[in-house]
Order: sequence, then structure tokens, then C-alpha cells
Amino acid sequence: MYTKDLRVVAMRYLENHTYSETSEVFGVSVTTLKSWKRLLKENNSLDRRPPNKSATKFHDDELKKYMNEHPKAMLKEVATYFGGTEGGACNALYRIGYSQKKLQSYTQSVTSKQEHNTTSN
Repeated sequence: MYTKDLRVVAMRYLENHTYSETSEVFGVSVTTLKSWKRLLKENNSLDRRPPNKSATKFHDDELKKYMNEHPKAMLKEVATYFGGTEGGACNALYRIGYSQKKLQSYTQSVTSKQEHNTTSN
């Protein structure tokens, strides 16, 4: 993580020097310097951008409730209901403990290792 002061000084230095020279002097990659220059051009500032994380559409409690009411729901149905993508639905279902079964229906994983070991002996 680079400080804002370093970014400002490096950009000033870059005005009269090449990317390679600036990279060597400040120990920063050329890619990082180009990123900072683009940031300065777009925002007129070298402040770091806030993380690009959008709010989740698949809230765990609501998703669990939906899956209890619709145990054979397909990914497409889950995604459509929550206004998300099939990939997002897949990740959210995995996050709350559902695993994909044949024909793309989902079931909640309830078998523990201990239960599995005692039933197989």
C-alpha cells in the first residue's frame, strides 16, 4: 500500500522523467505508475478509489427461506427471483451450505464427517 504523498511525489517526478526512471527511483512498477496517472486524469486526485464492491443481491436469510420453500429450484429460477445472475446464485448457495446435485437442483449439505464414518463401518 503506497501513501498518497509517495504517489504525488512520483507523479511530479514523472512529469520530467520516463516511466522506467520513475519506477527505479521510487521502487514502484510501471503498471502502478500508469494506474496512478490514469487515476489523476480521471479524478483529478490521487486519492485511492473506494473498493468496487456492490451490495449482494442474495442475502443469506432470504436465500435460505426461499430454498426451504422451493427445494428443487434451479439456478435460473433463484437468480431471477433475486434479480441476480446464475453465477451469483451459485456462489451464494455454496456460501450458505448448498451443493449442486444432478440436474442442477440444490440440496443442503447436512452429513457431517462423524455421521459418515459411523454409517460406513
